[in-house]
Amino acid sequence: MKGDSDLYAEIQLQKLPPRSMFYWLPPEGKDTPFVESLSSYGTRLSDGHRIAVSTLIMYDISPILSSNYFTPKKITFHSYTAANAINGIGHMADEWNKALQTLTKRDDLGCMTLLRFTNIFANNNLLRKTRAWCPACFNQQAEKLQENALPIYDMLLWTLQAVKVCTIHKIALQTLCPHCKKENLHIGPTALPGHCTGCQRWLGVEPTQALPTPDIEKQHWIALSIGEMLYLTQHEDLHPEKKGVRFALQKLIDLQAQGNRSSFAKEMGIPLYLLDGYLTMDTKFQLPVLMDICFATKTPLIQLLRPELDVNKFEKSVPNKIPKQHPISTIKSDKTRKIWKKREVIMELIVSGKKLPINLNKLSNEFGCHVSALYRRCPELCKAITKRNTGIHETELISQRKKLKLKILSIVDKIVGEGHYPSQKRVFKIAKVDWEPNREVLDEILQEKGIRKKTFKECHLYQCR
Repeated sequence: MKGDSDLYAEIQLQKLPPRSMFYWLPPEGKDTPFVESLSSYGTRLSDGHRIAVSTLIMYDISPILSSNYFTPKKITFHSYTAANAINGIGHMADEWNKALQTLTKRDDLGCMTLLRFTNIFANNNLLRKTRAWCPACFNQQAEKLQENALPIYDMLLWTLQAVKVCTIHKIALQTLCPHCKKENLHIGPTALPGHCTGCQRWLGVEPTQALPTPDIEKQHWIALSIGEMLYLTQHEDLHPEKKGVRFALQKLIDLQAQGNRSSFAKEMGIPLYLLDGYLTMDTKFQLPVLMDICFATKTPLIQLLRPELDVNKFEKSVPNKIPKQHPISTIKSDKTRKIWKKREVIMELIVSGKKLPINLNKLSNEFGCHVSALYRRCPELCKAITKRNTGIHETELISQRKKLKLKILSIVDKIVGEGHYPSQKRVFKIAKVDWEPNREVLDEILQEKGIRKKTFKECHLYQCR
């Protein structure tokens, strides 16, 4: 019979997997459009361990990070105001994702950020700077929490600036606490799930903000389309690229405006330079701009992100095509012609003298256009107005010079009559005018009267006598 030592030697002990420092907390809403945000996950993690968020960040997360915003023992209020980037596409989101994976030993936390869209989306107008939420969703989560079915959390969808409506309850997202009337941080030093980061009170209160009826439909469509994107990119492990989005956008322009970018940009209400940057340069896409294009053409956002799968569906989702037009700069509508006709009549009256003369800059302000537009549309009339204004200006200068000469002449006669020399200083002091631009007038008067112009030294000796 084998001894105990031999028995233990034969047993092959399996290596245990590495232990995590924190609970193996799963992300909520995974593989759905309502996936949790990473900032909400951090709040739930601290609440689950009954510690403050500030304690979790200072002693456990910040030593792992290299970000300046969360340096150990140097965390300030500004660190928390900049924490919206935790849910985004940049370096901070990547670091927080890796830090929380290290602490929980989970490898599926990336779905709570937008890191999979780093190559296509720009940071501009992507994330909200402050927190937004749906109070009805919080109330629904609180009811299910009592049944141990669903914890309270913030959705990643709510952190996007383009999303203004709850897709479930079709109401506007709230941005101000109903109690203290202040904005909320995405993650705060003493944050609790579903509570205000300032006054710590419950946020599941009836909404007070409301959107107009026409706008609510648009915002609901946009929110649904973005939610579909979040769901499918998790489910299919899809990582879109700029090249594919450019191809899809160009295909949409070909179908919608027969390839006319200028006409397409005008219809979509976006600057042409921005559209050209998307198609010809290495410019990342702004999510709100893409959503405006998608809504106007009724094209789901996911079709732009995976065109190789659904490019044939574009034509079905574009019911009304824009007729091909000439470049917008050459289009002259009847309304524009009438406006310029009226402007030409007014300019002709100014040239003929039937209206008071006016500077072209002031005239362009009255017309509501730039002065270069006047020169481009009515060059001859502009030249005539300028010439007339120049003539009037010269006539006024001559008249002013005559009046000034008469005034200085009377002053010179008075000074000479008193037995003094009419020096520049004495004459212009009495006339109360600047001597430098008008001394030629005095020289002319002295020459006409035969008074020799004296030097400064002679004038000083004359005054001393």
